[in-house]
Amino acid sequence: MALALSAVLLSGELAVGVAVRQRVDQHRAVDDQRLRVALLTFRPSERAGRPNDVAATELAGPNLVRTVPGRCSALALLAVTQPESGQSWTGINGSPAEPVRTLTVRYPAASTARQAMREKRLALLRCGQVSLTFPPFDEPAQDFTVSGRSRPSNVVGETLRYTLVGADQSYVFCVRRYVNTLTWSYGNESGAEAREEVVVDLTRRLAELGRE
Repeated sequence: MALALSAVLLSGELAVGVAVRQRVDQHRAVDDQRLRVALLTFRPSERAGRPNDVAATELAGPNLVRTVPGRCSALALLAVTQPESGQSWTGINGSPAEPVRTLTVRYPAASTARQAMREKRLALLRCGQVSLTFPPFDEPAQDFTVSGRSRPSNVVGETLRYTLVGADQSYVFCVRRYVNTLTWSYGNESGAEAREEVVVDLTRRLAELGRE
């Protein structure tokens, strides 16, 4: 009897927790206007960079890169599930200055963004190697080893860091979730710290605007 009662109470607590989280998510959800303001104000004026809207066709996975095996595509694409909208930012950061480009996609709900992060974590667990074919898809696929899969920070939290290591080129990725958005940037090893700082700064600015 006591065990059954405990199970009922635990189920009730979980239900209340989910309801509270959904209410908080709805309040903090990022719309296009807040994302645009954040992109215009999250950097010092002398390094403001340039934000741009990203067309839906540019966010469609098959147009960006083809991944084999397909179950690993979340590692090479920011958005496996089609988002509502996207915006990019191009600028410089670090000393010496490194070129940085970020892409932020916005989903209709925080739950969808959480699912996208879960898909990336699952891909990290089961994908040790991938083959990528890049546009215009007239060259042979390139093979990459996935590095950083066992990093503790990739198990929990809102930030993923991993590297696709190829014979001639390696790509270091940083992906960060804030409510219903995912922001990522990638490039060579030398600029990894500068890119990650920009990604973190942008999501912090989104949070600040949500509290105003």
